[in-house]
Amino acid sequence: MWTGADCSLRTCPKQGAWAATPMANNDHVSNRVECSGQGSCDRKTGECSCAPGYTGSACHRTACPNDCSGHGVCQTQKQLADDYSHNADNGAVSNQFAIPDSTKDCTYCAGTPNTGAQYDSAWDAARSVGCKCDSGYRGPDCTLKECPSGDDTLGGNGASKGRVCSGRGTCDYESGSKLTPLNLVLPLQSRNNSNHLTTTLVFQIT
Repeated sequence: MWTGADCSLRTCPKQGAWAATPMANNDHVSNRVECSGQGSCDRKTGECSCAPGYTGSACHRTACPNDCSGHGVCQTQKQLADDYSHNADNGAVSNQFAIPDSTKDCTYCAGTPNTGAQYDSAWDAARSVGCKCDSGYRGPDCTLKECPSGDDTLGGNGASKGRVCSGRGTCDYESGSKLTPLNLVLPLQSRNNSNHLTTTLVFQIT
């Protein structure tokens, strides 16, 4: 399409504005503007030049930082919510949500639905994106290398609680392997033949 006094200038694609004066139902997204208000229009080519952090023909989507650095995939908020709950790789995460059960169907109900996290109807559900990192990586752009982590041998919060290094150290996310040990002092008491406490031993776990 064309614009200008002599119709010689091209228009750019329009999408809902990222920020604009709200219209009906307090909805600012219905206000369609060129380049979604996050880019400039090249009147010669009719193409948008998006501001940093935005992409798409009308700058209508955010961009994943560094395209996830080759260690993840860029997904919309809707996809991320669905993957976290319905298609979770971690069984502990899946158990947070109800599992569909058709045996509980009734005349006017569908039994137990999958009540996983949903981000389907929000205005930015398909516009705001983020990185879903591959196993072994984390961070906004998936550049941080995770350190090995397992269960805490003493029953504390380890990997299952989201703790790195089994909850007993800190991680060097550049190498993914350098551990800074935490000192753990364990007082051990023994009893003599008279059933009196006699000895306290102190261990340091590194």
